[in-house]
Amino acid sequence: MCVATTFSACSGTSSIPGLGANNTAGFCKVAQKLPDVAAMLKPAVVDDPATFDKVFRDAVDAYLAELDLLATRSPKEIEKQILLLMSAVDQYKFSDAIVAKTPIDIYIVETCGPPTTTTSEA
Repeated sequence: MCVATTFSACSGTSSIPGLGANNTAGFCKVAQKLPDVAAMLKPAVVDDPATFDKVFRDAVDAYLAELDLLATRSPKEIEKQILLLMSAVDQYKFSDAIVAKTPIDIYIVETCGPPTTTTSEA
C-alpha cells in the first residue's frame, strides 16, 4: 500500500524580500513535498545495516534540502520554526524535530489548506 499526501489550493502572500509579493504558492508547492521526502525512510531494509544507514542518511539529507528550500519561501513568522526543525533533524534529534514541526504543520494547513490523502495499491 502506498500513501501520498498533497495539499490543496494555496493562496495569500509572503513578506520575504526578493521572492515577490505573492510567494505562498511556492511555499505550498515545497510544503506538499515534505511528506513524500520524509517517507523515503520507510522502505529501508533494517536487516542490512549498511543499506539502512545509506537510505537513512540520504533521507535526512533530502529532507534537509527540502526544508532549506521551504525556508527560502517562508514568511518571517514561520522561518525561525523551520530553522529549529532543520537544526533538530540535522542533529538526529527527532523528538525535538517533532515538537518543532508541529507549528509548521499547523501553518501549512492554515496557509495551503488541509492535506488530502490518496491510497493506492503498489
